[in-house]
Amino acid sequence: MTALTKPKIFDLPNRLQRQDRQPQSVADFVLIDPYKFLEYSNLERLFDKLPTGLPMALNKAEKSNRYYHKWQVNEFSHFTPNHKKYIHSLVFDLDPTANDDNWSVWSDCGLPPPNLITANPIKPNSYQLWYLLEYPVYTSKAHIKAWLDDIYVAMRDLLNADKFFNRTRCKNPFSPEHDTYVSGATPYSLSELSDKCDLSLSATYKPYQPDLPLSVTITPPKPQTLAIEPEKASNDPSLYAGRNDETFDKIRFVGYSNAHRPIDELYNLLLNACIQYQKRFDTPLEIRECEYIARSITRFCVEQYGKGDFKKTGQYSEQAKLNFSNKQRHIAYKRWQGYKDKRTQALALLADGIKQTDICKKLGIGKMTLHRWKKDSKNK
Repeated sequence: MTALTKPKIFDLPNRLQRQDRQPQSVADFVLIDPYKFLEYSNLERLFDKLPTGLPMALNKAEKSNRYYHKWQVNEFSHFTPNHKKYIHSLVFDLDPTANDDNWSVWSDCGLPPPNLITANPIKPNSYQLWYLLEYPVYTSKAHIKAWLDDIYVAMRDLLNADKFFNRTRCKNPFSPEHDTYVSGATPYSLSELSDKCDLSLSATYKPYQPDLPLSVTITPPKPQTLAIEPEKASNDPSLYAGRNDETFDKIRFVGYSNAHRPIDELYNLLLNACIQYQKRFDTPLEIRECEYIARSITRFCVEQYGKGDFKKTGQYSEQAKLNFSNKQRHIAYKRWQGYKDKRTQALALLADGIKQTDICKKLGIGKMTLHRWKKDSKNK
């Protein structure tokens, strides 16, 4: 009989007293016990929308997130809430110096109350505001995703939130290391959020008709701008991986079409392209980071193009695919040929009366493999 696990209790010292009650209104925020998150509808909904394999980190200092089961969410301080294929929540990071009172800034700028607020207990006026979406937005629906991005930019500007917060390392509202406040507000639809912010003030705004079905592909008209208006730098908030990833993804095609050039010439070409591409960002990457990106693309282009298996378009040729298949077939043949030799040797040792344990140790095989070989030989 398996013993039941002892329920966890929030007993951290020098922390605010948890409130054992439910929110009474949309703007009533309750400081909750993170181990009792299933008792609150907003946290229960957020947990339900989290992917089963959840990227999490024990602390902010970790270099990267690692995947764990989402039921371990109480043990990690930071995580990535949204899935790569769909977005179910909007998170805004408010630094202590962003506003005089980050707690109520949403009310001052006319936005609805957030569903969740996570606070840093040792850093005053440092909050993350969470807005849960009524229906997840799938990234494959380009027209809906573009509308969501416009809403996010408009809300971010109203809240004066961090522009470079890419939402891959959020404060975990299920963690006892943060103070989590839950409101009585229900998840919002995109129409409700867009009504509270003037999207026409956003540089990335595109007119959109939300009443059309999701299956319809819409090509929204480009907004008209004055000829004298200068082009504003954009950090493209729809990209969740950041400036490095976008720069690499765009500049690599320059390398594919110039892979025939000498290596030094190719590297200089890519480096200049990376540096020029930084003009579209509010805060460009450092030269050192551009050098890393250019060097990585150069190495790939030289290695692949030198073999003659890589077209200038960046697509593998039919001959390259055939070579790969032949290589995999050769590896499989070598592997199974080796097993054939081991099988013959194992059956010979069994016939000589050698113990099965000794045979397994000598040949490096499992007992079930040996048992299967023995059974197959008898059936023949």
